Amino acid sequence: MNGRGITFLSIAAAFCCAALLAACGGNAAVGPTTHNNSAQPAIDDHAQPNPDTTGSPTPAPSPPNVWTGPGHISGLDDQFNPVDGNTGSFNGQPVDGVTCAPTMSNNYHVHVFVGVYVNGVHYAIPDTIGMFHPQPEPTDHFTKYAHCYYDVHLHDASGIVHVESTDPNHVPITGTIYNTKQLFDEWGITVDGSHFGPFTGSVLVYTSGQLYRGGPGNGVVHRSTYTQWTGDPNAIPLYSHEAMFFEVGPNYPTVLPNIIYYAEF
Repeated sequence: MNGRGITFLSIAAAFCCAALLAACGGNAAVGPTTHNNSAQPAIDDHAQPNPDTTGSPTPAPSPPNVWTGPGHISGLDDQFNPVDGNTGSFNGQPVDGVTCAPTMSNNYHVHVFVGVYVNGVHYAIPDTIGMFHPQPEPTDHFTKYAHCYYDVHLHDASGIVHVESTDPNHVPITGTIYNTKQLFDEWGITVDGSHFGPFTGSVLVYTSGQLYRGGPGNGVVHRSTYTQWTGDPNAIPLYSHEAMFFEVGPNYPTVLPNIIYYAEF
């Protein structure tokens, strides 16, 4: 056999040796020595390790902004009884001297936001409070028509309270005519230091106070403007673009949201 043949055999023998070493787990292996056919745990590509290695708690995220466009639902809906409208024996009679009128006047028309937290959960205020025989809720969740309306009423569950009046005393748009007692009495609920309607617990109240923006526009009520109301919760004046929250314990939200008013009044 010539030298060329010897070289070929030597190369073949070397390849065979490498294969044997791989099969036996030798250092010449170029891949895994066995195939694991058992099921592998699924990997969640969205799961991220907690980068905080100090043991300190992760800060709670801020709540989202609340936009009060017509027909929006601000919070968990249908938590009151009845789920919409007023409670008790309500038949359109005068409430606190205010009659139920067949039409509303825009001579004085302002919006106020009212939110409720129960044990830290945001509950939506029922729509059609202050309306007598409202139409069935339309698909856009904004009820326009009723047999009659009180000056203080709600068209939807966005938390926006409409305050309208013929303004016999010529109160300017920056002034106030009603307070929260009118709203609660029309709704038919009791609100005090330990009750908000059917919910019982220590009640904390926060309000932004008077915040009229001077005309139509998407006004924003920033959470930094809220201060605690320590007086009678039924005596809070209703000002244009005011925002207020009633919190029923024992658990309370750590931070309140910004309120974004839609472009009207």
